Amino acid sequence: MEMDEWAKIDHLMKKWILVLPLLFLPGILIAAPDPLEKVAKELADGIGTQRQAKVAVVGIAHHDNHKSDGPALVSERLTTYLAKDKRFHVVERNQIAQILSELRLSETGLINRASAKRIGEGLGADVIVTGTLIDLGNQKTELNARALFSGTGRVIAASRTLLDRTWLGRRNLGRQ
Repeated sequence: MEMDEWAKIDHLMKKWILVLPLLFLPGILIAAPDPLEKVAKELADGIGTQRQAKVAVVGIAHHDNHKSDGPALVSERLTTYLAKDKRFHVVERNQIAQILSELRLSETGLINRASAKRIGEGLGADVIVTGTLIDLGNQKTELNARALFSGTGRVIAASRTLLDRTWLGRRNLGRQ
């Protein structure tokens, strides 16, 4: 090869070195949406048919009732995303904890018709959002969420998603 050909190849390689990262930049700059936002939207669409409903996020827990920071994190995020939807009112989480204590109920995720009715009456909530977390392999957790009419316990909306497990886990077993 002659010197001119090597110079052309060198010039092309330098261009590609500058251009190639730009091809991947949009994927880096656009963060993936929070899967909990998708769940909240699906639940909100089901709840939204009830004009100005009062909604309480209660009882997100692990299916086997082990302790971790996951239920609190998921409940808080769902509450935040649902609060952004102006079709209904969302009960503040601190108010929920107080009412559950007064009703002698806990946020174990075990919501049945009777407890849904008591929680709904205590909070003045028309709709209760509840669900379960199931830890899977590879630091993933499945969330199954449901919106229930508080008076009947009937499911009016449901959603599921996989979450990256970014919270502390299994505190009752002394490991993380």
